[in-house]
Amino acid sequence: METEIRKKAIENLNPLCILRYSATHTNFYNLMYSLNPVKAYDLGLVKQIEVDSVISENDFNDSFIQLESVNRTGNNITAKIKIDTSSTTGIKRKSVTANRNKLDLFILSNKNEKYEGLKIYEIDFGNQQIELTNGIVLKVGESKGGMNDEVMRFMIQKTVEEHLKKEREYKAKGIKVLTLFFIDKVKNYREYDEIGNAIAGKFATWFEEIYQNEIAKPNNKNLISNSVTKIHNGYFSQDNKGRVKDTGGRNPSR
Repeated sequence: METEIRKKAIENLNPLCILRYSATHTNFYNLMYSLNPVKAYDLGLVKQIEVDSVISENDFNDSFIQLESVNRTGNNITAKIKIDTSSTTGIKRKSVTANRNKLDLFILSNKNEKYEGLKIYEIDFGNQQIELTNGIVLKVGESKGGMNDEVMRFMIQKTVEEHLKKEREYKAKGIKVLTLFFIDKVKNYREYDEIGNAIAGKFATWFEEIYQNEIAKPNNKNLISNSVTKIHNGYFSQDNKGRVKDTGGRNPSR
């Protein structure tokens, strides 16, 4: 209501009074009441979100490396890797290409100090892997640093435990409990076999194993009647064949 055209339109109505209600006031005139986000939360008027953290001990300065692909064109063998690169706006995780002339991760990361002294010793096209000068071998799809499988499985474990705890608390009140997982790539939740049938990725497999163990505990028995395969699903973008795919954004899985 702050543009000149809108102000004039209101004046043409010759109103006895003007009451404004908005979440985004530009200017305040005779403020009567304010319901800000903190007050709304304290009054229980908005959804409340709980956040729990999982931190890998002694991993704060560990260098992240993920091998995305190993390619060969003639005699030239390259490795596409994802690392944390320095930029004018801070550290950015991005994909870079290494070859026999570009093996220094310190240089490839635009001199991110976490990679100082770390180089690729060998790019192995036949085995689809790279070997680093510190002895670590990474195959395509594998990574070091960041979230490893043990940490991610533990996160799913704690989330299932918390979900079932809330189910016990709210079931009698008829309140539905919903838990969302935001994942890094679709493949970790859903894959396809050689003939195109959908199969469970590692996240879905872990979830079902963990859920079956938790629901069998005495305090969770008869809590949920549906089978494990019916209580989770993924919502992703699809290609023209109806197969789910990764996008540029994050992909939520329920």
